[in-house]
Amino acid sequence: QMEMSVIKDMVLGKPAPLISTFRLSYYTILNLLSRAEGQFTAEHVIRNSFHQFQYEKALPEVVQKITRLENEASLLGSSGENDLAEYHKLGLDISELEKKIMSEMIRPERALLYLVPGRLVKVRDGSTDWGWGVVVNVVKKPPASSSLPPALSASRNNNYIVDTLLHCSSSLSESGLRSKPCPPRPGEKGEMHVVPVPLPLVCGLSSIRISIPSDLRPPEARQNILFAVQELGKRYPQGLPKLNPITDMGIEEPELVDLVHKLEDLEQKLCSHPLHKSDQSEQQLSWYQRKAELNHEIQQLKSKMRDSQLQKFRDELKNRSRVLKILGHIDADGVLQLKGHAACLIDTGDELLVTELMFNGTCLI
Repeated sequence: QMEMSVIKDMVLGKPAPLISTFRLSYYTILNLLSRAEGQFTAEHVIRNSFHQFQYEKALPEVVQKITRLENEASLLGSSGENDLAEYHKLGLDISELEKKIMSEMIRPERALLYLVPGRLVKVRDGSTDWGWGVVVNVVKKPPASSSLPPALSASRNNNYIVDTLLHCSSSLSESGLRSKPCPPRPGEKGEMHVVPVPLPLVCGLSSIRISIPSDLRPPEARQNILFAVQELGKRYPQGLPKLNPITDMGIEEPELVDLVHKLEDLEQKLCSHPLHKSDQSEQQLSWYQRKAELNHEIQQLKSKMRDSQLQKFRDELKNRSRVLKILGHIDADGVLQLKGHAACLIDTGDELLVTELMFNGTCLI
C-alpha cells in the first residue's frame, strides 16, 4: 500500500532533472585514439559534450547566486565578529574532542557495563538530534554473512543495538499508518517509544539512572518516564552530568586521558569567554554561523567558476593516457598498439583487466 504523498509525487510531481554524468573511461579513450585524429577527437568530444554545455549554461545563474549571497552576508554586518569567531571555534573544538572521547567510551567492552536499564543516553543520527533517552535493553545482532575476517567483523560497534526510550513524534502518515520514528516538532507534545539504536549513534552517557517499570506497553508508563526526563532537564539547565571516562569508567589509556584534559581546558575557556554569559550569545552565534555558511557557499561557487570543466577532463585524459602507456596499450606518441586494439573490442567487462588476462595467457578465447 502506497502513501498518498508518494502517489501525488508520481502523478503531479516535477520530473527529475536531466543532469549529464559524462565521464571518460579507458574504453572511450582507446576507441577515440583508434581514429586517425586521436587525441584531438577526444578533446573535441569533451568540448562538445552535453556535460560541458550544461556547465556553461549554468554559469550566469551561478554569478547571480553569488551576488545574492554576498548581499545577504553584507546585511549581517561584522561587529564583534572576532569574538564570535573565537567562541564558535571553541564550541567546534569541544564538539570534535567529545566525538573522539565517545568513540573510545562506547566500545562494547567498555560501554556494555554501563548501558543498563534506566541509564540516560544521548542519541544523534547524523543531523537528527534525539536528545536524551532511557536505556531499556542491549542486544547483540546475529553475525551477518560477510567476507570480512571474523576479527574485523566482530570488532565493529554496530553489532550491538541499544533499545532506547526516545521522545518521538506522535503524528501519523497520510495513509493513517505510523511513519518512521522521528523527534517531535517544536511545540508538539510527542510520546515515548522504544527505538532500536545502533551503538555508534550513542553520543553521550549520563551518570544519572532512573527507575523504569518492567512493563512499558501502557502509554501511561512511558509518559511518566518522559516527564521524569524533562524534569531532569529543568534541574540541570547546563546539561545532564555525564560519565567521566577516567574517574567513573576507569579508563587509563594515556591518549584518552590527554583528550579528557584538553576537553576540560577548552570547557573552562568557553565558560570564561565574555559571550558565554551574555543574554544575546545564542542569537549572535546563530548570526555568525549563518554568515560563515554564506561565505563558505560563496567561496565554493567562486571556486566552481574558476575551475574549468574542460581543463578537468584534460587532466583526467592525461592521467588515464599515462596508465595506458604503462600497460602498453599505446606508445609514447599516443599511437594505439596491439593490446589497445584488443581492448577496444571488449565491451562486456573491464577492458584493461580482460586484456591483461588474455595477453598473459590466463584467459584463452
